[in-house]
Amino acid sequence: MKGTLLRCALIAALTASAARAEVYLWPLHGPRRLSSSFGEYRGGHYHAGIDLRTGGRIGLPCRAIGDGWVSRLRIGPAGYGKALYLRLDDGRTAVYAHVEGFTRSLDSLAFDRRLDSGSSWCDIRLTRGRWRVAAGDTICWSGASGTSAPHLHFEMRDERGRPFDPLDGLFAVPDESAPIFSGLRAIPASRGGRVSGRLLPAERLFRATRSGFVLPDTLYADGAIGFAVSVWDEQGYGRYAMAPSRIELLVDGERVYLIENRSFSYDQSGEIVFETDARGEGPANRYTALFRRPGNTREDRSGPGIVRRPGEPGGGRALAAGLHRGAIVATDAAGNESRAAFVFGLHDAPVVEETRRLESGTGVVVAAADPDGGAVAGRLWGRAGENPWRPISLSPIGRALRGDAAPGEDLFRFEARDDEGEVVTAWFASPPARGEAEMAFCELVCVPAEHGLVVRGILDAVPAEPPRMRLGRRKPAAVACARERECEAFFPHDAVSGETVLFALDGRDRRGYPVEGRKAARILRLGAADEPRFDAGDGLIVELRAERAFDTTLVAVAEEPLPGPPPPGLRPVGRPFALDFLPWRVGRLRLLCEAGEATGLFRWDERRGWRCNGVPAREEGRVDVDEPGVYAFFLDGLPPEVRFVAREERPAASGFYRSRALYVEVDETGSGIDPWSAAVTLDNRPAVCEWDGIRKRLYVLVPAGRPGGALVVGVEISDRAGNRSAGEFGLTLEETAEGER
Repeated sequence: MKGTLLRCALIAALTASAARAEVYLWPLHGPRRLSSSFGEYRGGHYHAGIDLRTGGRIGLPCRAIGDGWVSRLRIGPAGYGKALYLRLDDGRTAVYAHVEGFTRSLDSLAFDRRLDSGSSWCDIRLTRGRWRVAAGDTICWSGASGTSAPHLHFEMRDERGRPFDPLDGLFAVPDESAPIFSGLRAIPASRGGRVSGRLLPAERLFRATRSGFVLPDTLYADGAIGFAVSVWDEQGYGRYAMAPSRIELLVDGERVYLIENRSFSYDQSGEIVFETDARGEGPANRYTALFRRPGNTREDRSGPGIVRRPGEPGGGRALAAGLHRGAIVATDAAGNESRAAFVFGLHDAPVVEETRRLESGTGVVVAAADPDGGAVAGRLWGRAGENPWRPISLSPIGRALRGDAAPGEDLFRFEARDDEGEVVTAWFASPPARGEAEMAFCELVCVPAEHGLVVRGILDAVPAEPPRMRLGRRKPAAVACARERECEAFFPHDAVSGETVLFALDGRDRRGYPVEGRKAARILRLGAADEPRFDAGDGLIVELRAERAFDTTLVAVAEEPLPGPPPPGLRPVGRPFALDFLPWRVGRLRLLCEAGEATGLFRWDERRGWRCNGVPAREEGRVDVDEPGVYAFFLDGLPPEVRFVAREERPAASGFYRSRALYVEVDETGSGIDPWSAAVTLDNRPAVCEWDGIRKRLYVLVPAGRPGGALVVGVEISDRAGNRSAGEFGLTLEETAEGER
């Protein structure tokens, strides 16, 4: 207990000491606890500030961090919600976002401006020096406007308006928790390159040890390779996953790449799609590339990132063939550091040259070689039916190895290990040839990759030998079999031409039956000048464009069954379809179509069901798509339901508004509310309202000075598809409480 108290006292003393040395005041009174850091991932953009925890409370006073003047008030239905911009006398700007309200005079200004303009939202630029404040003055109150949970988004911008990390030399926070590593992704960075036998990125999980994080497996690259890491930071007060301030990639002790989350301009904010791959929920499913992709212009990234052997095509750092030691060092704003270590090899993988069972007797012959000239060791197993694998002793016969199968063994597994530790596995059998009375089938899956398309064959039986895979009438592509019933083949961008292409897989399974797979896939080539189209059914033609196209990329389009029922009021238009693409190669994927006035594009979310991306007819015929997934067009014919009016207590703030807020409950299960459409009247006179999409409430703003008595509240509101609803409610407005400001 004494140790805990001493530790807390030490942290408090260090924090107080740091605060005394700071140029600015901390924006909130109380503990300095964060829930988000600068530069961390947000859907489609970098986080431009830090999020200060408020303990779930609304209405905490936010103070001016220094002398200056209020330069801007912005109130919107999403994004920052209600935000105040404080221009400091030194030329910097502090931004306070998601607030509940401003000072009484600023609340009055914003209310009157919105009432006069007829819009519930505003962006007010204030005259320089008119709204002067001194360091420590209360200028707004914390809230949850535009977001789901109460907190204060605090942002610092330099004289040019670029956000920078407030914890980089301005403020300090108590933090003794070092960053946490989850996984490493090794990405083939050259055409047809492989990592540990796979054409697609290989993911491995780190193991926590006393000395740091360690990757148990060695990764082997045949071709250039890049790395991506899943890592996050926790301040130590609850499990809030934040981005480290610095991530450094080292190879053999030398820096290869450096990420510093220090500053960026707003026109760089969307470049996060070129750096972060987020598929799935949570930070463990979020990987940050430790190399620069085309389109990433951040100045606080440096180094080649990609590594390769001398003489191999492509940029990056040239390394000698063989094994290398990699390390990733992540550092948070308080200087806490974590290190993750891994080993990888750059070399040619061993090649299995021969696998056969002799026609007579029990003999099995295998052979392998190392293109690098090293020694190769082989191990062989046999299997009868579904029995366990049995090891088979091998003896050399010239350059090959020979073993003897046991009775009934009809399937064999051969592992060839080179002197650098890489293992290549081959499965083979020597069954009799059989006719097509019974066949083994397989599923072909097209996956866009860094430099082309990888086609995966997933078989329902083990093949007797590597199957053949081809595109149209072209020569068969090289096939890699990394698992018993799975194989892969790579096709470069320029080999995939035409909107519909046919992939074919042929071979024999362990029983001797033919294995056959066919896939007619819609693979659309997309570049700066390409505008491919596809038919989504019911005469709905969809055109694709890239927001930013860097070289040619491929988009796989496939028909899909409905993964879940649409919400009430939605009717399918056309057929559901899956889009698969690499976001970093296109920025955003833009879909252009004439889908009808009330038809929207929806994406399937496993947790939340169908979510509306947009209604083309209301967005100049365009909808932007940020990530791969299953999409469908639905006609929204059901207007929102205006349900009832109610009151809730407001947290203490400036006192300009009544302490009991009025709100109208609105239920919308289709395309979602259009927040700009909401209009409210009080006794048939225009009033100001704010749509809260998180809580599905339309708040009616009533100044504290309005007298009490009977009141009629009129509401009109539309969904994003244009379906409009109206309602009218009578209530009694209580007299303003004595002493209410």
